[in-house]
Amino acid sequence: MLWHAGQQGTAEDVAHALLERRAALETERAQQSAAARAAREQGQQTARAQALHDARDAATRSH
Repeated sequence: MLWHAGQQGTAEDVAHALLERRAALETERAQQSAAARAAREQGQQTARAQALHDARDAATRSH
């Protein structure tokens, strides 16, 4: 595409804005992935703690 001399800055500004938007979206996705991973890990820890509690209860009742 050919640009007039006065439009060169505009094209560069648009390209820069698009790159910034892309970087912001990638950062947002990374944060969402990290939050989802943390939630899964928390859920797994809760499940393990519950299983340990249940096992202790079962062991106590069996004695």
